[in-house]
Amino acid sequence: MKVKIDAVYPDYLVDHKSVTTFTKPEDWVEKYKDKAIIYQYAHYKETGEKKDIIYREVRKSKRSFPKTKAECMALLPAKLQEQAEEEKWLMQDIKNHLYLQTTADDVSQKIVFARDDSIIPTVERLIANAVKKADRLRELQLEDVL
Repeated sequence: MKVKIDAVYPDYLVDHKSVTTFTKPEDWVEKYKDKAIIYQYAHYKETGEKKDIIYREVRKSKRSFPKTKAECMALLPAKLQEQAEEEKWLMQDIKNHLYLQTTADDVSQKIVFARDDSIIPTVERLIANAVKKADRLRELQLEDVL
């Protein structure tokens, strides 16, 4: 089994994913759970450490803003709103200031899968089944397929 984890920290593993849109919370398990348990298992087998895994979804595109100038102005801090009104900022000026205030949470999403000891027998069973199927496929002759 070959697994490449993006980062290993003392308490958790991290895998970064580039996405166009964030995955909805109700879809996290379906999209990431299987890979998460494989990563956790592989790390456990290699090091003996049992760790949580964090998926960090990072949006590929810039942060998006409302279409109207008034809505964008409302996103600015009060002091900047006053300055924007006095200096008659254009929509692009407002967006540039908003981009400067972008935080990690605006462009990324953190999905955590806690460590669960039940994954060890589950993954070992999956691996054993995969090995059996691979052995069976190796034993097949051309006549068996046709």
